[in-house]
Amino acid sequence: MLARVIGALLGVSTLLAGLLIWQFANGPLSLTFLAPYVQDALAENTPGYEWEFEQTILDWSEERRALVISLSGVRLIDTSGAVVAQVPHADIGLSATSLLQGRMALTSLEFDGPSVTLLRTEDGRFRLGITVLAGMPEQKAGTDFSALTGRVFAGLLAPPEQKGRASVFTDFAARNVTMTYRDFRLGTTWEASGAEFFFHRTDQGIAGEASVAIRIADQVWSLAVTGTFLQADQEIQLDIAFADVEPFRIAGEAEMLQPLAHLKLPISGTVGLGLMADGQLQRVKANLHSGAGEIDMPDFMPEPVKVDSLELIGQYELAANMARLDRAHFKYGPLEITASGSAEYGVDSPAVQISGDVINAQVELVKKLWPIPVAKGSRGGFVNNMDSGLISQTHFVVDIPSGVIGAGPLPDNFIKAELQFSDVSGHYLRPMPPIE
Repeated sequence: MLARVIGALLGVSTLLAGLLIWQFANGPLSLTFLAPYVQDALAENTPGYEWEFEQTILDWSEERRALVISLSGVRLIDTSGAVVAQVPHADIGLSATSLLQGRMALTSLEFDGPSVTLLRTEDGRFRLGITVLAGMPEQKAGTDFSALTGRVFAGLLAPPEQKGRASVFTDFAARNVTMTYRDFRLGTTWEASGAEFFFHRTDQGIAGEASVAIRIADQVWSLAVTGTFLQADQEIQLDIAFADVEPFRIAGEAEMLQPLAHLKLPISGTVGLGLMADGQLQRVKANLHSGAGEIDMPDFMPEPVKVDSLELIGQYELAANMARLDRAHFKYGPLEITASGSAEYGVDSPAVQISGDVINAQVELVKKLWPIPVAKGSRGGFVNNMDSGLISQTHFVVDIPSGVIGAGPLPDNFIKAELQFSDVSGHYLRPMPPIE
């Protein structure tokens, strides 16, 4: 008897499985009855918000080789009843273990096609806002979306040993994102479309990556972003990689960006940002290198400087107001300049310590490269009296204490250099013949 019952159950199960497969072969399966359970599971992970959607569909993803619950026409509603966000499409993953226990718990959440605004406030903090979408009231344009994303990331950080639904939530993603970046410090607005964001729970916190193509002036900057949030330290580290961007093209975007007009060369590399959990910037690291071009700084250099390649590695600590140059390398033809050092930043008269070496410098090129405000007496003597030749090697040390820069002519004793000359022609006392 028992064998017959088991056989019947297996037969029915096989028949239902066959019907389910047949249904998937004919398209997605609508599961409207699941909507309330999905809404509860989403609300559990985002306290203070309710979720509405037009359709709930069970589908088979060829890419993931798994069953996916897809939601369309998703709307997020805050406690006041206002719609704060709309997403055309979202996919959710569910914990099989939780389903066997009679409850619905999210393992993943993926938005497709959202529109968001990333804001940088006057005090340097970052937050997420909402781009105005069709059907949304205009007054919601400045709604702070950070609270909602904070709920999602809190779900990613929930300890796995907790019995709550958030404890199995491991992945959050957003695809095909239309994004607007508004910087209230710079007074700029930049846009991107087709952006991708992925976040994953780790043992230490959250790891993420993103790809963004930002339209800036008449150029598209393709950025690859990786990041981590360390829960124990409450710190965020973002590394932004890019290739062949031309800074001078965005100089007209804001007054603070105008110095970039001097850099007429393609730059590639990585910029790292260290932030606290509240979005406050703590440090900036950079590892940059350039292609051929020129640097035009008329107040600092007598004429534009040609560049074959330029490398800069350093960091800036905001709390210490200190910029550190780990390595700088400049090359143009046979000329090479390397340097390292540090300087105070954000003060009226900073302390500066830099040392380095110059090799294979033609006298004519040194005249172009010697900065106008540096050691004016020595510079004047060199420019006026040296005609030609090669400075095969130079070692220089700059040690300027605080309070000196801007207080008058820079004394020569703060800059020391040892030079080795060859085949030099110059004047000791004009109009006497040159010395060779």
